[in-house]
Amino acid sequence: MFSAAYFTYDGIFSGQYGLRIATFEDDAMQQTTQTVPTFNTAKPAKSKRFYLTSITQKEAPTFQFTIISELPIEVSNRRDILSWLDGRTNFKELIIHQTDYEDITFKCVFVVSAIRYFKGNCIGFDVTATFDSPYQRGGNIRKTIVSDGTEEYIRIVNESDIPDEYTYPIVTFTTKENLSSGEQIVIQNETDDIGGTRLFYFKNLLNNDSTKGITVMVDNELKKITSDDVHGLLQNFCYADSVKMSPKNWLRLLKGENILNIKINGTVTIDCPQYYKIGF
Repeated sequence: MFSAAYFTYDGIFSGQYGLRIATFEDDAMQQTTQTVPTFNTAKPAKSKRFYLTSITQKEAPTFQFTIISELPIEVSNRRDILSWLDGRTNFKELIIHQTDYEDITFKCVFVVSAIRYFKGNCIGFDVTATFDSPYQRGGNIRKTIVSDGTEEYIRIVNESDIPDEYTYPIVTFTTKENLSSGEQIVIQNETDDIGGTRLFYFKNLLNNDSTKGITVMVDNELKKITSDDVHGLLQNFCYADSVKMSPKNWLRLLKGENILNIKINGTVTIDCPQYYKIGF
């Protein structure tokens, strides 16, 4: 896949240690292992056909690299390299500096499985990379609006390689000061929710300091809501009126064009990841 390519991992450029991802395969034709999902099926007792109930990815994808240096690696540099690469506690960004890959970001954790020596000198490492997803990331699409509470429309074209499922963006919004009750934000994806029954909605967020606005970040993919200004956010994440309270509706985007109708007295930013499937 890669041949003598520099890379950046966790913001550190491998060239400062003279390291490259390399391959020693003599054959020009190579193959890599592709992750295979599990297809879950069911069949009525007298039916002649199965139907698909779900597709699951039970294990994180992995790939093996050799990282090599043209010059011997001194002990002091070896310590720095192993501290940088080996067994980090969460997924870090990996960028391969090779044509067609510069705009693609992987997220992985490395484990050093072996140290390579040549004539008694350390020259590199064999590593196994565990990735957080079978998809890679292109550049995020970011849209920001500032509004006084009137309806605003934005258009997001989601180019992710996910034709049959949704892509879930991160929504960060800040209300204006002195807003102590009522609806703080309402978002409707009119492309997905034609009838207007599936609203991303926060209401009655209260801040002890009424002279300040409230900032909330919602990761719709991880189903995570965070804020330094207010607590107990889940109870405010719904559409409530005198008759009913609807379930929490995480904002989701279809592949292709999405038209979002947004109402907020403040500022909202929507970050839509672009998931590409190029393999490992």
